[in-house]
Amino acid sequence: MPRTSYGYQSPPDAEVRGWYCGNDGCGVREETPPASWPYACPECGHPADPWFAEPWEHEAVIYEYRHRTAYDTSPTRREIARVQAHVWAYKDAGYRGDRAGLRYAWQAWRRVPDPFFLAPEMVMLAADFEDFDGAAEYVLERHPLIDTRDLEEHNQRRTEARHFLSMCIALLERESFAGHPRAAEIDAAMRDIARRAAGVLTDHHQRSFQRIRELRDRRRFRAAIRRTRAERVEGLPPIGDPEADAAIEHADLHDDFGPLDDLIARRGTPLLRARRHVLRGDLEAALGELTDRRPETLATRGLLVAREDLDRGIDLCRAGRRAGRTWWRRTTPADGPLARLLLVRALSAEGSALSAEGSAQSSGGGDLAEAVRLVRHVDDPLLRQEVLAARDALTGRGSAEHRQAAWRTAADAPGSPAAQARLALAWAEWAAGTDVPEFAAEAYERLVALAARDATARRGAGARDRVLLAAQEYAEEAGYWLARAGRFREAVLALERGRAVALSSGEGEVGYEDITAQTGDGAIVYLAAAQAGGYALVVAATHDPQYIDLPGLDRPTVAALTSRPPDPAGFSTRLARDLAAPAPAAADPMAEGLRLLWRNGLHDLVLLSARGRVVTLIPVGLLNLLPLHAAGEPAEEGGHRHIAQFSAIRYAPNVRTLARCRATAAGLLTNEQTLLAVDAPDGHGSHLQHVARETTEVTRRWTGRAATAVHGCTWTEFRDAAVRHTVWHLACHGDAEPEDIYASRLFFADRAVTLAEVAAELRPDPRRLAVLSACHTNLVGSAMPNEVVGLPSALLQIGFAGVIATGWAVDDLATTYLMTAFYHFWCVDGDEPAVALHRARHWLRTATRADLAALVPEVVPPPGDHAYAQPRFWAPFAYTGA
Repeated sequence: MPRTSYGYQSPPDAEVRGWYCGNDGCGVREETPPASWPYACPECGHPADPWFAEPWEHEAVIYEYRHRTAYDTSPTRREIARVQAHVWAYKDAGYRGDRAGLRYAWQAWRRVPDPFFLAPEMVMLAADFEDFDGAAEYVLERHPLIDTRDLEEHNQRRTEARHFLSMCIALLERESFAGHPRAAEIDAAMRDIARRAAGVLTDHHQRSFQRIRELRDRRRFRAAIRRTRAERVEGLPPIGDPEADAAIEHADLHDDFGPLDDLIARRGTPLLRARRHVLRGDLEAALGELTDRRPETLATRGLLVAREDLDRGIDLCRAGRRAGRTWWRRTTPADGPLARLLLVRALSAEGSALSAEGSAQSSGGGDLAEAVRLVRHVDDPLLRQEVLAARDALTGRGSAEHRQAAWRTAADAPGSPAAQARLALAWAEWAAGTDVPEFAAEAYERLVALAARDATARRGAGARDRVLLAAQEYAEEAGYWLARAGRFREAVLALERGRAVALSSGEGEVGYEDITAQTGDGAIVYLAAAQAGGYALVVAATHDPQYIDLPGLDRPTVAALTSRPPDPAGFSTRLARDLAAPAPAAADPMAEGLRLLWRNGLHDLVLLSARGRVVTLIPVGLLNLLPLHAAGEPAEEGGHRHIAQFSAIRYAPNVRTLARCRATAAGLLTNEQTLLAVDAPDGHGSHLQHVARETTEVTRRWTGRAATAVHGCTWTEFRDAAVRHTVWHLACHGDAEPEDIYASRLFFADRAVTLAEVAAELRPDPRRLAVLSACHTNLVGSAMPNEVVGLPSALLQIGFAGVIATGWAVDDLATTYLMTAFYHFWCVDGDEPAVALHRARHWLRTATRADLAALVPEVVPPPGDHAYAQPRFWAPFAYTGA
């Protein structure tokens, strides 16, 4: 092989994979080597150079860089070659495992005046070599320098933004970077530029964001598998008396201690009393009862003590095992508790960790091996699967396919809904930690169905709510993984079954055909925020739903949005319906939140996928806490672009409730409806000047059979009259308590009435519409957003087909105009309520001063045209139901 044009003499055994022309005006490269050397480029006649295979290519390229640095006639090419030589030196040090050489080469590269054009390659190499510190520092230094203005037209800015994202991705895709001190900052910087440069991102970037989200999700679930369970008391051994064990299970499942208390009164033992104390949460009292040396007692004491002292708990369980073993009996009631605690210690940071080779350290390995031996004879399928899954993870034994089949077999075994749901949860946690969407999809689908079954099987409201509280994220995760596995219909069903479980209890199973049957007037859109990313599933006909990725609406982002007050700045605690002058848009957190929702995916959703005269939104999880119908931003040409620009928007707790509401509406003739319109201007806080005018105007436009207006209405007056009317209109003060939703209040003239009282005291009957023209009436409980507990759902439960409510504090006079317009469109024009509200919102947003005066001549409108163009005036009103 001859010496190359740049001075490299290859060894005799060097392999050549092709040739290339070094002439700057040509640059032809071919992967087929020539028959002999020297070889001239057939395009320009310039002598060609060999294109070597590795490792000879790595050796050769530094000669080329040095040659260009010394002899190239172009100053720009000389400078590029000088920077490339620094990159080569860094790569060479990494290949040799020379950490000091890596640091030296990195510092030399950083001294180059403007090395950004090769920065992505350097950061990717740093990620490969796990040399994270310098790379993270460099990326964060570049973040404030990325200019994202006019990216569509400015090529250099567009390239720099894409390169910056590629550098962030290179680091965040590395599993070993997850624990780096600056990982969160890199993630935040990536999200910031991705949001600002959303219009110019490539499919490569989007797929990389997806991988990072799923990697973060898998890490979270792997941590859940390795978590210590010291904060929970589970796996307590049975008493050994069928009646006692049945009474304990009854108290645990249903919060009903009657049978257990009766049993203790008849023949209470210290162990039985201790178990009652555990169920009540009094662990100190339970420990005081556990004084004998029976195996069950020692094992129970061990599990309780392990919350504070894991080693001591294991010792007590070992003592229980010794006390229970005889020459004819090798298994004891302490075997399961001991295996559970050994598993905790094996998975704890103090006991063992994954080594570089993927095997457990010796002490943890011994604990795990003992736990494996114990669970082979323990009648606890959940514990057995967790121990064996941990063994596979820590030792590298077994295959994911084999473990998935074992989980499936355990889940198929007979058992109570509660036990099966607990096993399905552990299965889902394990499956989400694998890299196989089909595994997580199957486990989560099972979990959603079992959690709903478990909740409906609980007799006490408190016991049921405990299950539902724990299950709030199951549906979103199930839908996400089912969609990732390509099972889109099952994803829709998982979201449907996991939503408003208590509201729809007793209604039977729902099939995909039941959902498509409700799409006659427009698409049904399920929106969810999973840990790895947001998504929507659009059901528009009998075919498979359309899956839409909403990466900017993952659960952490949505959680941050829900932590902000839903009101315009300064009005989050106002009860009054009158608002002061608006704050500047930049200081308005509500406007910023609505803009973020719009830009993070809802814009594309409504423009490209979700259409129809009426679009039904079924938000799942935390998205249920946000005013999705109001998402939008000011348009450049004036006006406002928003999600309800093309279709009327309604909400539904789920499709089963929507179908029930439609059946109710169909059974009520429009001209036979009766209206009860009440107001209470002085029930709380400031005087509401215009509510009396509001009730007067809506009754004027009523075209049903009868209308009753009550000014200054008391709760007693309303409660007594309400049973005789099918449409209720309440104009008063309101307040919501999302953290204690049943304490949310409507303020009548004599007193405040809570949501709990409304649900308990108003008799269920078929009714058409309730209009809650008060502040904060559309908010739901933040603890269990999937259960949609709030004033609208309470009214749906007592028979209403539809409810209009508000998401934040509303302006008194603007509300009067909007409600007057709504009743005109509904009663006079004959639109259905969701469409009438849609038209009323649009009318208020675009109304001139003359329009307002013509609608309600008795009131002086505010000065200027389009006084109510801002979303805070027209957007809080939302429709739920049919």
